[in-house]
Amino acid sequence: MVFESVVAEVLNRVLGNFVNNLDASQLNIGIWGGDVKLTNLEVKETALDDFDLPVKLKFGCLTRLVLKIPWSDLYRQPVIADIEGLNLIIVPNKGVIYSEEKAKKHEKGEKDKALARLEENRKRRRKPPDSASDTFAEKFIATVIKNLQVTVRNIHIRYEDKYSHRSRPFAVGATLEGIDFKTTDENWNETIHKEVVKVVYKLVSLKNLAIYWNSGSELVSDLADNAAISQAMNDAIVINNRKPSGYKYMLEPINMQAKLALNQKPETDNSNWKIPKIKLILDVDTLAVAVGKFQYQDLLLLLEAQERFRTAAQYLKYRPHLNDYKGHYRKWWHFAYNAIVEEIVRRRRNNWNWERMKKHRRSVRAYKDAWLKKQTEKNLSNKDRNIIEETEEHLDMFNLNIARQQADMEIDRRGLTRLEDQPQGWVNWAKNWWTGGGGVKEKGESVALSSGDIMTKFEQVLTIEEKAKLFDAIDYQENIPPTDYPKHFVDNVVIANLSLLMVVIEDALTLKFSIITTRIEHRASAQAINFKSGVKNVTMDGCGQQILFVQDDFTDWLTILVETNPLDRDKAGYDQYIKVALAPTVMKYHAPAINTAIEALRPPESVRLNQLTAAAMARYEDVKARSLTGLAHVVDTRAKLVLDIRIAPLTVVISENGIFNENKPNLIADLGLLTITTMENDLFVQTPLLADQEAECRAKLFSRAYDKFSVKLTNVQLIFSDNYQSGMDAKSGHKSSSHLLQPTGLNVAFHKSSIDDLQLPKIRIMGELPDIIITISDKRLLELVKLILSIPTPAPEKEISAFRPAEFEKARIRDLAMMHAIMEVSEISEDEHLKVKKDDIEKQEEKKIDMQQIQLEVNLTLKQVQMVIGTADAVFLSIQIKSLGCSLQMRTFDMVAMAYLGDLTVEQPQYKSLIPERNTLFVIDNTHNSDQNLLQFKYVQANKESPFFATEYNSMEQAIDISFKTMIISLHQDAMISLKKYFETLQEKIAELQNRDKPTQDQGDEADAGVTISDVPLLHEKKVLVSRSSSQLSLARSASESLKLSHARRERELAQTRNDFVVKMHINAVFDSLSVYVGSIKCLDTALSITIVRVAITMRM
Repeated sequence: MVFESVVAEVLNRVLGNFVNNLDASQLNIGIWGGDVKLTNLEVKETALDDFDLPVKLKFGCLTRLVLKIPWSDLYRQPVIADIEGLNLIIVPNKGVIYSEEKAKKHEKGEKDKALARLEENRKRRRKPPDSASDTFAEKFIATVIKNLQVTVRNIHIRYEDKYSHRSRPFAVGATLEGIDFKTTDENWNETIHKEVVKVVYKLVSLKNLAIYWNSGSELVSDLADNAAISQAMNDAIVINNRKPSGYKYMLEPINMQAKLALNQKPETDNSNWKIPKIKLILDVDTLAVAVGKFQYQDLLLLLEAQERFRTAAQYLKYRPHLNDYKGHYRKWWHFAYNAIVEEIVRRRRNNWNWERMKKHRRSVRAYKDAWLKKQTEKNLSNKDRNIIEETEEHLDMFNLNIARQQADMEIDRRGLTRLEDQPQGWVNWAKNWWTGGGGVKEKGESVALSSGDIMTKFEQVLTIEEKAKLFDAIDYQENIPPTDYPKHFVDNVVIANLSLLMVVIEDALTLKFSIITTRIEHRASAQAINFKSGVKNVTMDGCGQQILFVQDDFTDWLTILVETNPLDRDKAGYDQYIKVALAPTVMKYHAPAINTAIEALRPPESVRLNQLTAAAMARYEDVKARSLTGLAHVVDTRAKLVLDIRIAPLTVVISENGIFNENKPNLIADLGLLTITTMENDLFVQTPLLADQEAECRAKLFSRAYDKFSVKLTNVQLIFSDNYQSGMDAKSGHKSSSHLLQPTGLNVAFHKSSIDDLQLPKIRIMGELPDIIITISDKRLLELVKLILSIPTPAPEKEISAFRPAEFEKARIRDLAMMHAIMEVSEISEDEHLKVKKDDIEKQEEKKIDMQQIQLEVNLTLKQVQMVIGTADAVFLSIQIKSLGCSLQMRTFDMVAMAYLGDLTVEQPQYKSLIPERNTLFVIDNTHNSDQNLLQFKYVQANKESPFFATEYNSMEQAIDISFKTMIISLHQDAMISLKKYFETLQEKIAELQNRDKPTQDQGDEADAGVTISDVPLLHEKKVLVSRSSSQLSLARSASESLKLSHARRERELAQTRNDFVVKMHINAVFDSLSVYVGSIKCLDTALSITIVRVAITMRM
């Protein structure tokens, strides 16, 4: 009779909280009889109120709930659960009323959950959990699953919102025709296991799961009759693949089948560890996801509304219970005043109040002592129990966790024994066999109330005979250790097969992934995972034309392999392995389809998702500088990561007018072959070192502390041809007259530090880029401009003056560092004195700058960049840049960037030079030494919140140093005239092309204006947004102008008082020589030379 009483109590408790018309007596009678049948249940509208969600339940009903429990043969006969007709309508909760009691209860519950989780983690680190209890739980759950059969029919959950967008309400809902959870044999035919079997087979069938999103929808919740609401909800469910009209599906109805095989005893199945404990196979035919313009906009508006709710929750206690501003301005102004004063001004003053800090320290110390006694003493006094309860009531989770950690350290330091390690009596031992834990939990310590209560009920009423019957049914033997599985045994296998995945955007772009397969194998004893996935083919269509396709039909488009902890690590040579292969693809640009997709995914003007776009806050990280021995140990024991990524070229073809036509001019961009592979580290053997060898050894260790990857991009080229076929032929060759960009690429080494050490940059990027040579004639340039101008572009966004929300206050790094220091300081009594030597302080000050960790280090060089512009028969202009390089260091408190330019020349070879050193005319030339650079540039940006901003950086936020060597400029009269004529002619022809395309674009705009009658609500929407934004802006201006003036005045007075002027920018430039020659074909007319020019500019705040 144990299970009957527990099930009856649980169902009464759960259903009683959520159902209105529940007959508890009839429910008890049904449960004790083994047959429960409840019909037409009404779900309470207050069902969600206790969760403090921004939504509430408007309507809810459950047509039928049937439970069949064979109490006479519970372990061999099936338990049947049948649920049918669950309809829920959820709406925004605009009338949230603050309840201090409920808020404190919620806060206390969240705090208890977090503390219990942290305490459980500490216990697991000290003493791993008993695997015997896990084995019992596994066997019990396996037995329940073996005999459980569940049927779910006609589920519809709908969310309706008329507040996020008042002129266009929307409704989003999920519908489900049914789920069947059946027991089968090995051939997946339905059966009932009356005897103990080695492998249990379960078949889960899901029918017509769909998610819809209707914009501008009629609201079902506004119907007055509940019967009409139920009928409308039932009519919206997809039945037998029949989709109701008037619904736009974001997830088209899908059917899925899951096959689950549970091997209850792998050690005795005579398969030599070849049959996994759990094998799950998922088969899905088609998965289609569709996103429309209004659906996307409504989704962003919903996210923004939820973000506003989360932001406003902090100030809910001060908010008046009003929905309108008109007539209640005084109350709203008082609300704004109280929110700022209480949450910002007084909170800061209170935090740094000396009396409060002393009280806080005494409270934390008392809690630490009481918690120590609770962990080590069986009989805790009422005084200590009250201290724990009162302190946990008002102290935050951070300080409570710190105090508990200090108590644990004190227990270990003093050699005390914790309660769970102390010998216990037979009563407590009898309890522990079931729960695996120690003694009775104190008030507020346990948070898993539901599961704990159920286990307690079993524990109280289970007799010895029933316990033996239960153990026999689930094939569990007490006091027998669990089986240790070999490392090669694959415990869990998950296989997923998807025939087709479709992504549709505004019915304009359709992206299809065909034959997606995934296989995951898990070896728990070795903590290893093997993940394999692949996509056979990918295509993209738009407006009836194929846009994207795979060049090779015989190769899978995508292959992914991830493996950790291989069986033979020494032979494999890695701890983690990632392989990605992508086949070559061709994309034929189709402007109408892509422009429609871009327009559909354009967010509304009023949406500002600050929490999604806010920059990540800088963190003060606990990174230490290790000794040579410690560094060597960490390097030797680190996990080795091997990457093998090969992404084949993507070829983008852009035709004239933006629609592919193989007979028209085409611009073909080959993005090249990208490979990322792991570079091997040199072998290092540590030996006793002499003093002068330590630096060399440390450098070798630093080199081996990185995961090194080689990033290569080859054969990047840009081709402009008269037709598609000639362009593709030119792409297969090396160089041709059709090449605008000659084949190029890059070779970069990417180093990522595998350990956290202040002496090591986290990321290092270094490499040498190949030559970049661009060649184009004037005729080809005009044709290229014509092609670019002919491509339609999306309509530009219309700017609407909207209220700009206040920026989030960024946490300062100095405050974070101070808090980190506070966390690490151990508790000391008020009578103790801190003794620090002066020499130690001085040494720490000297090392401040060295203790900044380099976050990113970049060193890149480029040999040559050349651009040649020619006419039909000769080179007209040649621009060449040689020896270009840059380096970047981003550290904790500063950023240092340096760049240099070796040579810059501009040549017009058809003219003779004005100076004797050259044969042809160089409009711009250099004469400095080959080992010098024409231009050197250094930029330093320091953070004002740096602890040594005033000393190391001299209170300068930005410092720029420029060094310029020698440059010669030759102004040749005939060359300048020809250059002027060339570009004027080119500009006139480009203007002619623009004017030629203008009527077509205007006609397109007129056509758009004529077609978009359905966009009239959008115009009204934008007007509403403008009026709303302007009213918000006027209120903000009137409220903030005086605050800004007073704030600026106070800041100015404070700066003048402290005489603390920060240098915004300091520029220091040195120019060695600049020579200008003026002449013509006849002779040199004028020569001008300027040498040694120094410039210093300082900008203060």
